[in-house]
Amino acid sequence: MVTAADANAAVQNAIDTEFVCTEWAPNAEPTDENCYIWEIRAMKLAQLPSEYIPLEYISFDGVSGTGAYINTGLRFYSDIPNNKIKFQAETKMYASLGSWQVIVGGVGSASAYMGTNNSNLFYYSAGFSDTSTTVANPYKKCSHYFDAAGGRYAVYNIESGSQIVNKTFTATARTTNIPILIGAYCYSSGAVQSPRSKMDLYSLKIYNDNTLRFDGIPCKRKSDNVVGLYDVVSNTFKTNVSGTNTLVAGPVIEAYLPSGN
Repeated sequence: MVTAADANAAVQNAIDTEFVCTEWAPNAEPTDENCYIWEIRAMKLAQLPSEYIPLEYISFDGVSGTGAYINTGLRFYSDIPNNKIKFQAETKMYASLGSWQVIVGGVGSASAYMGTNNSNLFYYSAGFSDTSTTVANPYKKCSHYFDAAGGRYAVYNIESGSQIVNKTFTATARTTNIPILIGAYCYSSGAVQSPRSKMDLYSLKIYNDNTLRFDGIPCKRKSDNVVGLYDVVSNTFKTNVSGTNTLVAGPVIEAYLPSGN
């Protein structure tokens, strides 16, 4: 029986390895190294309390003004300086909503984020002006890696195994204390920006340098079928806070282990 302490220790020991595995070989054959990463994911699923059902992903509806989004419970500056933040996510984003969409973060010059703009190009920021990558969202499952301290933003098309974005930058420190949101973002005043994002979210991790601060498992609560992310770092269930629309459940999964391994 894997204990929560064992799983947490293994996850911490695998942080650097997981970045490399997901980033450089998202569609790789099951070698000893990347099978180890799948095993780490399975161990984390073992931490999911029995009252929750794991899902392959959760879907955000992208409705302007009323779309579902999640508050991670973390804040820029007070919890994680925007020049020290790392995001790692797996998503499938859908066609442009006619305005910016965000996977996770805050408004560019106030904090840090990654997402797409109104031309459906990948956009990002780490305390500086919002920056376009010139690469369009392919509407396929992608792995995103954003490292403010290391000054790198990369996107990989998981379906093809190819890198489609590779940008370097220098983060600029800001002191605006606003929430870190998923599927929406905030102005420096703290007001939520809309429209929200239209995407399937498979996984999301947030780091302060190499310290894991948020690790969301897509799931639904058995008692009422409410959909959200269970953060195995804080042991809390995070769900929609928009008060209008709801998050949608993806397929139920038993484990993240590849077949035959």
